[in-house]
Amino acid sequence: MQLTPDLFYEMTFEELLIMRDGKIEHDDIDRRMGWEQARMIAYKLSAPYFKKGQVPSITAFHKLPWDDEIKQQRQELNMELYEAAKAEYLKELKKHKMKIA
Repeated sequence: MQLTPDLFYEMTFEELLIMRDGKIEHDDIDRRMGWEQARMIAYKLSAPYFKKGQVPSITAFHKLPWDDEIKQQRQELNMELYEAAKAEYLKELKKHKMKIA
């Protein structure tokens, strides 16, 4: 965490835990980015050897442990965006119907 002794002794235990959790998350993101880069390089280097018209997606080419988690998060986000757009559409539709009547 690269804390100076002065900063360390001024921190509360809760602040220290927050810094530790942030450092763990940061290191995890760095590790994932390294694996994503390695996967992309391997995918691009393998591209000339794929059969024409049968190019796999990058996740099908090499699955990483967090791919399913990311896919689930994207689906949830898409569902939230869909629900918000649907609500907005229905609101506008009601407004439009009131203007016609």
